[in-house]
Amino acid sequence: MPFKKGKKKTGGRQQGVQNKLTKTVKEIILEVCNELQNDPKANMLEWARNNPKDFYLIAAKLIPTEVNTTTNIPPLGGADLEMYYKNIARKAKAKYK
Repeated sequence: MPFKKGKKKTGGRQQGVQNKLTKTVKEIILEVCNELQNDPKANMLEWARNNPKDFYLIAAKLIPTEVNTTTNIPPLGGADLEMYYKNIARKAKAKYK
C-alpha cells in the first residue's frame, strides 16, 4: 500500500528515538569503559593523556549532532531589535573598559 500525501505516520519508531541496536552498542561500550577505568593496566585516562588525538576523535563522535528543543522567545524586529543590540553593546563596553 503506497504512502498517501497528507496521511499521518501511524507506525514505526518515533522521530528522535535511537535505534535499539545503536542504544545497546553505546550501553555496552560505556560499561566496558567503566570496567577499564578500574583496571590499572588498562586505564583509559592514562591512554587519553598519551594519545590525545585519538581520544578526541572518539570523544567528538559522542557529541550529539542534532538537538531538538523548543523556546518561548518572541521574535524581535524593528525598534525591539535595535534596543536589544544597543543593550548588548552597552553591557560589552561596561565589561571591557
